[in-house]
Amino acid sequence: MQKIWSVVLVLGFSVAQAPQGAVLLRLNDAGNAVVVGAYQGGRFIQAEKLTRLEARRYQVFGPLGRINQAQGAGGLKTPDICDWNRETPLTLLERRAMQYPAYALSAPWNPQPRAVTSFAPAAAHRRVVAAELARLNIKKAPNITQALRTDLDGDGREEVILSANQPGFSIGEGRVEGRYAQEVGDYGLVMVRKLLSDTDLRTFVLDVTHLDKPFDGTEGMPTVITRRIGAILDLDGDGKMEIITEDWMHEGVGSTVWRWNGRQFVKVLEWGCGV
Repeated sequence: MQKIWSVVLVLGFSVAQAPQGAVLLRLNDAGNAVVVGAYQGGRFIQAEKLTRLEARRYQVFGPLGRINQAQGAGGLKTPDICDWNRETPLTLLERRAMQYPAYALSAPWNPQPRAVTSFAPAAAHRRVVAAELARLNIKKAPNITQALRTDLDGDGREEVILSANQPGFSIGEGRVEGRYAQEVGDYGLVMVRKLLSDTDLRTFVLDVTHLDKPFDGTEGMPTVITRRIGAILDLDGDGKMEIITEDWMHEGVGSTVWRWNGRQFVKVLEWGCGV
């Protein structure tokens, strides 16, 4: 499963001598760091176009903020499986409990200029999720699995970012695992509630999937419905934060970076690996 990147590409891109550039890695576990992409010269660059990567210091983030720091030795390796991916050696520097996936960012600016906080969702948030489920003709109750709040673009108005999953997350040995849909109507989604003005509150769905008919094994693969907020970071140094979402599929995982363009959230990076 190879994801398509909707970005401007630069052939043979090197970040070996790019002090103003940024590199984003996904940590699937302590010994596995893959390049999601880079930002340099006003554009996002996909991992497979990188030819060099220098030794760098990284800050490591989860959904709520910084959770560790790491040292990258530099260099890029192409794995046998998912040969569009690029792996790089990374050593965590702090001894603390980790939950994966996590994201390592090397950048000369503050990666998180405003705090991200979690909160207990209220009835209004459940109604918003229920409305989206109803639009998809899903009759199951809203099960909010993450409720985060932050000011994404520094305009003084906080956005609410929600994930909802039925069934909920599966976490084992410090790692979030995708869960298969068990029955029709099981779902996973990530959405943002954003004030465009003091009186204009809108909902933007970043990712959603659901099982719309029973899976009997005669066609296709079983549906993995887990959708999650991975991190919220400023990936391009403009003081505004992008949202990283995570998705799982049958024997595969992925990450997508979403950026607000003033009208809607658009994909600027996509990474994935699956067999």
